[in-house]
Amino acid sequence: MDQLIPWLLNEDQQLRRVPFSELIFDTTGRKVLSFEANNAVDQRVAKAISAACDETMKRLNAPDSVIQNVDRINEVSSHFEDTLHDPKLYAAGSRDSSFRTFYFEPKKSTNKVRDDAVHFVVGFEHALRETGSGFPKATWNFTRWDLVDLSRITVKLKAEFQGSNRDMYRPEAIVASSAK
Repeated sequence: MDQLIPWLLNEDQQLRRVPFSELIFDTTGRKVLSFEANNAVDQRVAKAISAACDETMKRLNAPDSVIQNVDRINEVSSHFEDTLHDPKLYAAGSRDSSFRTFYFEPKKSTNKVRDDAVHFVVGFEHALRETGSGFPKATWNFTRWDLVDLSRITVKLKAEFQGSNRDMYRPEAIVASSAK
């Protein structure tokens, strides 16, 4: 701990703009290969994913889509995940935001990179669309999608210590409580 904490507090450039492909190789031994626009196989894969994204957006934007009855975008994302693996949803106007939208936790049990391959994430932009029929309810409108080559992104380390409710509310830690 005495060595870890000062290292984590070091905001040196080595902890920022880490190539994701290097991080994956160092943690899994697998290679995140670059998408090659001139490679026929890569082109076929991108075309198939693009068609699936178009169809997903068309289906989920439909007025009778099950997502149109969902209030929170976090709940909408599960419907995208049922159709496509590894989608990300982001609000219109937030494309250049610096808020975290992607993370990788280096654990063997949750690692999704199991092969040397081109790896993608699909981002779908969403906005609320007024129904226009006198109802106050808005509906979800997905306006675009982007297929992102993960070999071309960089990430930064965010050190975080966390505790659960079990950690917080231990009898020896509580000094006062309200009456029941």
